[in-house]
Amino acid sequence: MNIVNQFSYVWISVGVGAILALFLWRWRKGSQWLRVGLLALYVLAALAFGLSRQYPPPEVTSLAEAEAILTNEQPTFVMLYSNYCVACLAILPAVRDLTAELSSAGIDSLLLNVHDALGSALADRFKFVFSPTFLVFTPEGREVLRANSLPRLEDIRLALAFGHS
Repeated sequence: MNIVNQFSYVWISVGVGAILALFLWRWRKGSQWLRVGLLALYVLAALAFGLSRQYPPPEVTSLAEAEAILTNEQPTFVMLYSNYCVACLAILPAVRDLTAELSSAGIDSLLLNVHDALGSALADRFKFVFSPTFLVFTPEGREVLRANSLPRLEDIRLALAFGHS
């Protein structure tokens, strides 16, 4: 698993915080309390943003439930993500919209956090390398699409049409 990618939000937040701390430490015009207050404000803002952009808890919690979805003779859209990945956090609203569209189109969705036990197990099975990873499976369980950027509904339908036997 690519640690830099999986924890990119954490790395970027810490890096920006370190640069800000260095700048505030060298900034002599403001009082010490102002400098400490600005740094504390940054830390709180970074935490608030990170916590506000978390994916919902998974509806599927066991390997058996995931297997049931993957083998229920319905097409399935799978997203492997990390709650600490900048790209994953940035596309959260679009993922919510897409999964609603997929549900209306009769396509199951399975969103898996690679840091959870279930997500980690399936990430290994699906040869996960980079987050986010999007997979589409035919009703027969064959993978017909793999992408690291959010596919459009039309792309998913096209992949299923060509991959359906």
